[in-house]
Amino acid sequence: MPEVGFGGLVILFLGVSVAILLARRTRFCSIPLLIFLGAFLGPHAPQTTFINLRLLEPTESMALMAKLGLIFLLFHLGLEFSVTRLLEKVPVLAKSGSLYVGLNFLRGLLLGWLLFRSGLDSWAIAGITAFSSSAIVARLLVELKRTANPETEYILGLLVWEDIFVALYLAFFSALLFSPPEGRWLRLLGGVLAAAGILAILLGGRKLKPCLDRLLDLKHGESVLVTTFALLLLTVYLCSRVGIAEGVGALVLGMILAETRHAKLLVSLFAPLKDLLGGVFFFVVGMGIDYRHFLPATDKAVLAALVTVLGNLVVGWLSAYLAGYRGRAAFNVGATMMARGEFAIIIAGLAVEGGASSLLEPVAALYVFLLALVSPLLARHSRRIYSFLSKVPALFGRA
Repeated sequence: MPEVGFGGLVILFLGVSVAILLARRTRFCSIPLLIFLGAFLGPHAPQTTFINLRLLEPTESMALMAKLGLIFLLFHLGLEFSVTRLLEKVPVLAKSGSLYVGLNFLRGLLLGWLLFRSGLDSWAIAGITAFSSSAIVARLLVELKRTANPETEYILGLLVWEDIFVALYLAFFSALLFSPPEGRWLRLLGGVLAAAGILAILLGGRKLKPCLDRLLDLKHGESVLVTTFALLLLTVYLCSRVGIAEGVGALVLGMILAETRHAKLLVSLFAPLKDLLGGVFFFVVGMGIDYRHFLPATDKAVLAALVTVLGNLVVGWLSAYLAGYRGRAAFNVGATMMARGEFAIIIAGLAVEGGASSLLEPVAALYVFLLALVSPLLARHSRRIYSFLSKVPALFGRA
């Protein structure tokens, strides 16, 4: 993978700037614009004799900046909440969160069988369609200024709960694809340990509050920033080594530090880093999408997106209802958790490598792009949509 020069960095940040400025002018979410510009300026962009838009190639530096952008997004979001309040919701999440993930996964299995008539492809489609994008959900909550909404804590709990199931799913799916029969149990055990590790971090993290208060009791903001950044990198690295998603490690560390007396200072220190590199993550995701293969995958991707939108609204509302949320707050859960992200594309790549249909990759890419367009619209206009839907029974009653 080649290294990026300053010319590449200029194009990268110009693209990110244009997408964000255009989003502000049009009052639209920046996520689909960032993904779109990444796709049309990256290695799969249009190229003819007279026009060549392939201005950027993926590099290690871009991948690192994108990864840091994801980490800063979720860490900063975690600083707005408390791990203690999240732990209080664990009994509720055990019921409503498991129902949410389970019904979404079952819907994905049935959809996969309908589309491909293959067991392996069905398991892949279930993984592609069942799990939300933590990065897009975090960005939506910040852009729509909903971090103070009552349902947002539950949404963050669902993200963490989903990752427990992601660890188990990845262990099972990779064992099914790549492990010899005698090695499958080891992969499955690794998934169970990763899921247990997430719970252990949540339960043990709040006991570190006195130590973290002393560690960050420094005179200068620069010292606090550097020390916290080192702690964040260490946490993310250790999580990745035991099979826990890096973003979830960053989110949970943010929740733990939110209980310290330095929380407000950390929010102000990390906000510029989140703003600077958060957009790079979505731009780089777009660079990995090859739109040239979309045409044969269009019908399957559109059907998958429609089923996900309708299914997630219903399942999200039902899950939130069981957790004690009513009305628009319950509707917001399904609308906000709608987006799917880079995990779907990764699963499709693994499945194709393991012998699944080659059509899975363009289906997953177009599916992610469609939901990146739809989910911000649903989340932004959730009040109007909910108001309309709440009037539908009355309209039928009058008829």
